[in-house]
Amino acid sequence: MRIRKVLLIWALGWALGLHGQKSLLESYLGFSFGNFVNAHRGLEPGTMSGRPDFFSEFAPIVLGDYVEPVSRTLAYTLEGGVRYHRLNFGFLEGTVGLGDWFIGYRADFGDGAERVELTARTKFFALPVRVGYGYEFSEWHMRAGVVMTLLFSPKGDAETVVWAPGGTAGHQRPMSGELFYQKDNLVFFMEDLFRPLIPLYAPYVGVGYNFGEVRLALDVSFVSSSYPFRDFVKSNNPFGRNIPEAMLRGWLVELGIHFRIFR
Repeated sequence: MRIRKVLLIWALGWALGLHGQKSLLESYLGFSFGNFVNAHRGLEPGTMSGRPDFFSEFAPIVLGDYVEPVSRTLAYTLEGGVRYHRLNFGFLEGTVGLGDWFIGYRADFGDGAERVELTARTKFFALPVRVGYGYEFSEWHMRAGVVMTLLFSPKGDAETVVWAPGGTAGHQRPMSGELFYQKDNLVFFMEDLFRPLIPLYAPYVGVGYNFGEVRLALDVSFVSSSYPFRDFVKSNNPFGRNIPEAMLRGWLVELGIHFRIFR
């Protein structure tokens, strides 16, 4: 019996040692800078302008057709994560971030000397959570997975610029949490403080290069989700036309720098 116990302990120690030689645990802290390209669809310019009398105030220019160009805004994230490397298998990864995410909107009315340009931008407090798999090729690596981003506390502004005889330029702050859905079961002041929104799920792919204990990473994710507007905004809102099915849709390109810690 003693011999069996000794052999069992030796076998377990040998297995753990072998596993340690074939596996590696890496943690890292870093920062990423992103550019979100939003090919929005179905938004309502009066709502985004924050002017209930938008269509009457800037008539007749804004009463015709308009164009919604692609908008580009920024995202900043502090992030930390863990990678479990396994020889000849690749690595599994989990990352949690904390930062700001800006989502933009633009609508152009008219042309030539009589035109109106509306631009709006909303800032969100963002909590992205990333889970994925990757493989390393010497200093290079490739990875893919899914990222879930929780957006909180929407705040924003909009600017209406008019080119016309006697035209004016206006600036208001239209975007508040009241336009968006909020959870109803939070305690006391929590709802007004955090204003949690519907989480956004997006697949991502990325590449990276290791400079020793510092890594540069480039990731691309595709976001497609309905805007979490409240019901009064989607229909019968006081800003003008209705929003039957507004979509948040675009690409988020992120460049990150990570400082690696091995155990």
